[in-house]
Amino acid sequence: MSIYHFIFWLSAFVIFYTFLGYPLIIYLIFRFEFLRYFIKIPEGWGKIFLNPEIAGPMIFDQRLPQKEFTPFVSMIIAAYNEEKFIKRKIENCLELNYPKNKIEFLFVTDGSTDKTPEIIKIEASKNSSIKLFHKPEREGKLKAIQRVVDYAKGEILVFSDANAIYNRDAIYYLVMPFQLEKIGCVAGEKKVVSKEGKIEAEGLYWKYESFLKKIDSEIYSIVGAAGEIFAIRKELFDKIPEYTINEDFILTMNVVAKGYRVLYEPRAFAVEEPTKSIFEEFKRRIRISTGGIQAIFILKKLFDFKTYKFLSFQFISHRILRWTLAPISIILLFVSNLIIVITSNNSFYEFTFYLQLIFYSFSLIGLIGELIGVRIKIFYLIFSFLLMNFASVIALIIYPFKSRSNIWQKPER
Repeated sequence: MSIYHFIFWLSAFVIFYTFLGYPLIIYLIFRFEFLRYFIKIPEGWGKIFLNPEIAGPMIFDQRLPQKEFTPFVSMIIAAYNEEKFIKRKIENCLELNYPKNKIEFLFVTDGSTDKTPEIIKIEASKNSSIKLFHKPEREGKLKAIQRVVDYAKGEILVFSDANAIYNRDAIYYLVMPFQLEKIGCVAGEKKVVSKEGKIEAEGLYWKYESFLKKIDSEIYSIVGAAGEIFAIRKELFDKIPEYTINEDFILTMNVVAKGYRVLYEPRAFAVEEPTKSIFEEFKRRIRISTGGIQAIFILKKLFDFKTYKFLSFQFISHRILRWTLAPISIILLFVSNLIIVITSNNSFYEFTFYLQLIFYSFSLIGLIGELIGVRIKIFYLIFSFLLMNFASVIALIIYPFKSRSNIWQKPER
């Protein structure tokens, strides 16, 4: 076997394992009870709550939640230049089905240069549960959030974005698991839906992610929450480096690393519109992938299998491979296949090469459709998939030269 054959098969394995193999493994663990005994529950795990809708029969020390469990909640909304969405967000907050005397809404608008602070200030004068925090300097979302946390009165912190619209019962479902002592964080579901109510390719990615989170949550704990909708015990909120890009991921992983569970609760969801174009999404994905690479260094302790066991397996399989080896493997698979076809006469490798050519041709059609404003779902989906992975490759290249800053240009929606 030549080096090119080795690269071809190794790349194919990494791609398969990352996008299909790992989901298949955790699905089998989810379906077959006896496989779960291989996952050792850490000592002192305490009371464990599993979502009754997805847990199945494997519920450890189950007890029914209190129906009227309503701890005081502080929802923190980062709103930088969000005058387009902010009024609707305030209305959404006030419509939430949660006791009005048990919730406050802390809007932080640091650095905003539009009318966002003024709109919030007017609404705050009408409703004491709405509070505005603003200063003219823009120092990044994380620093703004960490500044406001000190003023939060709630024992549970809910983090949201200004363009994320919650369902009415979202807060109730987010806080319900916290009556059990070893639940440290609860993540809701992110839904990306167009104005016409259609689920775009970006939304299909989140449906795939939601499937993985649903199973991860039932088996052990999810690895990362969507920043648009997650709740955390205030006592577990850590100060993390101010230059952190994916602050939601680092915050939730720190909770799991402390021995608490991060649950996924799909009955609490946030709806937002997709980015205006795939190219805006491309810039966003570069930022997320760059943050993912950064997270590998910040969370390097999670490589210790002896201490973190199944969590280490999840961290590497679900996150690290997707940010690093899988995107590179997509390129190496094509290049090694091309070299094999040129240097040898093998019908199998010719077949796999033609399959890849067809795949990339479909992606090209998706690109052309994007440029002329016509989206055919299958072509757009393939183009989106390749573009997202290309963004990860770009992130790997630029990361060593990137300045330590989490201030970024938000995409248009």
